[in-house]
Amino acid sequence: MAANGKISFRTCFAAVRLPAAYITQLARDTYPSVQPSGPQSFKEAFDFWFLCEVLNAIGGHTML
Repeated sequence: MAANGKISFRTCFAAVRLPAAYITQLARDTYPSVQPSGPQSFKEAFDFWFLCEVLNAIGGHTML
């Protein structure tokens, strides 16, 4: 999971584990992206990845 950039949220332990190898790979990638709609910088790539991971984690929890 870490190799694919998945963040591990453990709310009951108040812990978060970030995949350092994935973030390092984002930093090593070449920007701007060859795709017109792709990220143009490391900051854009990181921000998009982090936003998606946080929203995915929120969507996986309910208040029942």
